[in-house]
Amino acid sequence: MPAQDRHRIVQWSVDFIDFFNIFPITVDSATRMIESTRAMQAYTLALLEERRRAPREDFLGILLRHAGTPDGPTTEEIVGNAMLLLLAGHAAVRNLIGNVVWLLLTRPDENRKLDADPTLLRAAIDETLRFEPPVTLIPRIALEPISVCGNSIPAGAVVQLSLAAANRDLAHFPDPDRFDIARQPKQLMSFGHGPHGCAGVNLARLQSEIALRTLLSRHPELALDPERPITWYRTAANRGPVNLPLKTAAIRA
Repeated sequence: MPAQDRHRIVQWSVDFIDFFNIFPITVDSATRMIESTRAMQAYTLALLEERRRAPREDFLGILLRHAGTPDGPTTEEIVGNAMLLLLAGHAAVRNLIGNVVWLLLTRPDENRKLDADPTLLRAAIDETLRFEPPVTLIPRIALEPISVCGNSIPAGAVVQLSLAAANRDLAHFPDPDRFDIARQPKQLMSFGHGPHGCAGVNLARLQSEIALRTLLSRHPELALDPERPITWYRTAANRGPVNLPLKTAAIRA
């Protein structure tokens, strides 16, 4: 996507995600979601039209090239998949990156561990996914009547599963309320589980690792700015800083 359009894409994504995560739903949140969805559809269609006139070998260009084949995607399917990537491909990752930085800078001992051993970065990302997941709730539909801890759930019921609670299950994570980047947690639920788990799990981890490794290597003296408050994005299912004011020393080449 063109760099100059990033702020619009971010706002469209926030408007869409807020509709499903801020309760109660209001006329304002519904209107913003509808208007942003229409704007994103129009924007994606315009990008496709550009590639019809001047073909490119990028994501949309490749999908468009196969659209005319018997098993190829329709225009509507291309737009839907592109919007899914725009919506899901950055909001949670943005929250994850911010959560990692915030946790490290508010826990000096863990930050020193990472500084002494940069290979712990992947473990730090996974521990953040466990301790402060960017997505905390996911809905599921019961296919048949079940009982969980004495609670009866009828078939067809929508159940909100708390990933944040599962990731602090004492049966799986000793001392779960302690942030420890050397933990290397197993059986994380942050990306869901099974056939409906997040398809972008590997991409999300890779994006986060690249961004964090670049940031921390260039700014080894990174610190929170105590004179400016952090603004949090915390809805029913999303957690992360909107603004994370930082102080830096000289940039390391």
